[in-house]
Amino acid sequence: MRPFAPLSYIKSNRARSAVLAVMLGFTAICFLAGMYIEHQLTVYELSYDKPSDYLMVYAGSNSMEIQYELSDFGEVCEDYVPDKADTVMGICRTGISYKTIMGYDNSTNTILFRKVEDFEEFNRVMNDIPDDVVLSDGEIMLSRTLADNWGVKEGDVLEYSEDWDKAYFGSPVTIKAIVDVPGMVLYGVSSEVGGDTILILRSEPDNVPGYDKETINDDLESIVAKINADFPDLKVQTNYSWMSEIRSQLSMFTYILIAISAIIGIVLAVTVNAAFSAAYEKRKYEFSIYKAIGFSRGQIFGKVAGEVLLLDLFGLIAGGITCLMVILITNYILRPEGIYFFKVSVNGILATIGCNLMVVIPTILLNMKRVRRYDVTVY
Repeated sequence: MRPFAPLSYIKSNRARSAVLAVMLGFTAICFLAGMYIEHQLTVYELSYDKPSDYLMVYAGSNSMEIQYELSDFGEVCEDYVPDKADTVMGICRTGISYKTIMGYDNSTNTILFRKVEDFEEFNRVMNDIPDDVVLSDGEIMLSRTLADNWGVKEGDVLEYSEDWDKAYFGSPVTIKAIVDVPGMVLYGVSSEVGGDTILILRSEPDNVPGYDKETINDDLESIVAKINADFPDLKVQTNYSWMSEIRSQLSMFTYILIAISAIIGIVLAVTVNAAFSAAYEKRKYEFSIYKAIGFSRGQIFGKVAGEVLLLDLFGLIAGGITCLMVILITNYILRPEGIYFFKVSVNGILATIGCNLMVVIPTILLNMKRVRRYDVTVY
């Protein structure tokens, strides 16, 4: 290997290079921060980040005027429904809570049907629930993730109390089925709940020609503005509007991730440059000789940049492997509780890249500035 090659210094100074690489690899912490912070949004995306098969209309408060407005809409809702989503039913839109990886409880919405026939029709046209799931009055089905999160099993009877406050069903319900569907999902049938929400549902499954998901989604979205214009106090929820609301509520976490990445970048930039300064001070004779024997400024810059980038690459590989091990171990420990990292955080990757550039670019430029001061006539 040529002595001037960037890898030659790394091979000749393995211990020092390993320390520098590890320091550069600390930028991968931003990826773990992104995974941790975006976990909340990911839970919602698993269930709602897809075309809508139905929309829900409900009152935004308990005001009697708004309740009357909902009743008025119920009388004329047939005038608003699109041809391919003309099934209308009254349901109970209720909230459930679940433990999060951050240590606190979060909530999401779920559907309780008032009649068995309504659930059967819902299951017929939807592909989210296995066809063999059959519910009677007073029975519910859960996704396996939610069941693990709650620590319940098939046959358990759930009732709201001081000891168990994850959901309110109006009366005790029995877990009929636990199914492997993504996200925190619950559907049930209870004649004890009120129909406080109007559900407008696709008419046929998506395997029927002309009823593909995109077409139904567009048809449902097309009536949202009209309902909002005629009944401004009512809430109209589709998957798109729900995810937009969730992303808006959780947007602060993105700014937190940016702040974390910036702080880590600044701290590492100062620390790494101090370490490189000490390392390059011991190499002043080496670079002075390079200049004396005729290596150009561009060649020396290439060596300096090459060494930093190689160390950075090794550090990122080590950091990536460490992050992967942390994620796998965390999932192994927490998955039985229905808490785990569902997918890779894109923002975590971008935060790592941004943080890494904050460290690497100043390091290369400052190293080059140091090297330019070295002169064989001085030493």
